Amino acid sequence: MKRIDSVNARVDVNGVGKKGFHDNADLPGQDATYVTPGFLNTVQEELANAVELSGLNLDPNDPTQLFKLFNLHNKALVQRIYHVGSKHMTDNKDWNPAVELQTYFGYLTSWMLWPHVPVGVDSFTDSIGQISLLSNGGTVQGKTTRIWQRLQDGQTAPTYTLTSNKSAVNEGEQITFTLNTTGLPVGTLVDWAITGIQEADITPSALSGKFTVGADGKAAYTLTAVADQKTEGNESLKFALTYIPNKYVNVLIMDTSKYPAGLQTYYEGTHTIDVQPNQTIILDMYGAGGGGGGSVYSPSASPDGSDGGNIVLSYLANTFTAGGGKKGTGGVWGNGSSYSNGSAGLGGTNTVTADSSFEIQIGQKGNDAVIGSRYSTQAGGTAISSSIGAVNGGGAGATGIGDERWSYGGGGGSGGRLKVKYTNTTEEVVTFNLSVGAKGQGWKSAGNSGTDGGIGFAIVTTS
Repeated sequence: MKRIDSVNARVDVNGVGKKGFHDNADLPGQDATYVTPGFLNTVQEELANAVELSGLNLDPNDPTQLFKLFNLHNKALVQRIYHVGSKHMTDNKDWNPAVELQTYFGYLTSWMLWPHVPVGVDSFTDSIGQISLLSNGGTVQGKTTRIWQRLQDGQTAPTYTLTSNKSAVNEGEQITFTLNTTGLPVGTLVDWAITGIQEADITPSALSGKFTVGADGKAAYTLTAVADQKTEGNESLKFALTYIPNKYVNVLIMDTSKYPAGLQTYYEGTHTIDVQPNQTIILDMYGAGGGGGGSVYSPSASPDGSDGGNIVLSYLANTFTAGGGKKGTGGVWGNGSSYSNGSAGLGGTNTVTADSSFEIQIGQKGNDAVIGSRYSTQAGGTAISSSIGAVNGGGAGATGIGDERWSYGGGGGSGGRLKVKYTNTTEEVVTFNLSVGAKGQGWKSAGNSGTDGGIGFAIVTTS
């Protein structure tokens, strides 16, 4: 390589001893710097040699050969740094190496997230020093980190499914959380954390811990909601995997100290209710809220929430349905070339088929969700108030994953309310069948997630 050395090259224009090009307009009678054949040949051969010595043939119809050359060397460097089995840490929960490194590899590589902090880090409030932080080489606390490990190309990353046996419990009742996994070795630790409540609200009182995956890929954890005899309102317990995104369940802990005397509440599931001779029963039924839609990058299936479950009361030919709220649909971002926003879910609608022995005291449609500013979370339909709280609202839609928060998800609608009175005028026990549907699930599979709808339930009083 050489610098221009023609007779009117400008001395020291690029630093002491470094000639260069100049228009020489400030020098009377002086032409701009001449370009010589020797200089151009040197530049030509320098560039041509770089291409040819890298194993490429010169192609006069391809103006991208230097880019391909640099990309080839970058890819080789990236392959060395991000080799199969290598581990890399980031404190950005949205960073995905498969996407971020696609430019260098030319395809989507396979990665897995570690489900726990490294062995030897006792608490997620401790610093992790064994693996350097990608952004600056420093260390971060375990609770803010994500550790990615490169897999063989085409290898499927482990999967996680988290469920609870109940969506709502009264104080004093147990909840079991079950983890189902694929692709994890026996004995793998999977960290979890609880938010939304205090240690004194549950027993055992731990707000964080670890699953240990068994030979069947499963693990479970059971806790009890403490009957504390305090009137403090209903509380929402969120049980989430600490390092695996969008894997959580919400359980509503009902403050039973607020219940009026003679009241019983039925939650998700199928139930039978006996009405004694000459007994009057009032059933106040609230459909579950619809789940909120998510927001994802294209191409992807529409990231919709799911509909909230109905509450169905039946006896002989009589059927009463308090409708669940409808799902919010999701938004899809096509990198600006195209996108779609989600739509709001409608409130649940009620249906009645009944004879004159039943009295309909209240029939209230659920509240529709409404699309608001894209710069705010799309709220779900407002819950309908009840004697145990306003808890059957629609789930919120996701914030948009696209530029300026376009491609947002819609909120779910709230469930409807249906209040029915019946007096058993016979001399025999009458049995009602009651089915309480599940809350609508918010989208959680990828991208930005929607939230779950509120629970469905039936409040029963007898006299």
